[in-house]
Amino acid sequence: KFTGIISACLLLIFLTIAIVINKIQKESLLKTQEESANTLLKQISDSSAVDIKRVTYYLLDEKVVHLQLQPEILSVTIFNDENNVLTVSSVDPKSITVSSDYLLLKKSPCFYTNIHGKKEYVGRVEIIFSLEGIFQKAHKLRNMFFLIIVLAVVSIDAIVIFLLRNIVTNPLKLLGRSATQLSSGDFDIKNRVKTGDELGFLSK
Repeated sequence: KFTGIISACLLLIFLTIAIVINKIQKESLLKTQEESANTLLKQISDSSAVDIKRVTYYLLDEKVVHLQLQPEILSVTIFNDENNVLTVSSVDPKSITVSSDYLLLKKSPCFYTNIHGKKEYVGRVEIIFSLEGIFQKAHKLRNMFFLIIVLAVVSIDAIVIFLLRNIVTNPLKLLGRSATQLSSGDFDIKNRVKTGDELGFLSK
């Protein structure tokens, strides 16, 4: 019962710590992805504004094809100022099979800056990122934590049982045998309990 209570308490403490750590790691990964997505979106919107203004739509399409080859980018769509799609190679968001829980949609307007420094709205960029890889990584880390916790609790249980057996159980058994010998009239008993604690003192 004693080792069972210790195991339950340790398991509860370790599981709580693991859940908190896993949550922090997942939030950190999501924050990193968010920052990376914002940086990429800014670069694409700035470069796309020039191509939209110059009507070089084939360059936009090449850019979209290249970006959509990346596993974390599911769809890139570039629109003009009249909300018309300019990139024929864009993946239709409706065709994406990844769960909506694992999607990150980012939008950014495209402003063209002329030689006089005046900004003109020419369109916008929409990018859909996949967060599936991040959640899978978080799940793997969580499972690894749980495995480590189970191994740690089992190891601690083994150590506690070993210590209890050598410090308490075995000396008590020896004392019990000595008491049985004394009760039968055999006073030729060797002190085999040498623990240096109360049990050792009692055996003397």
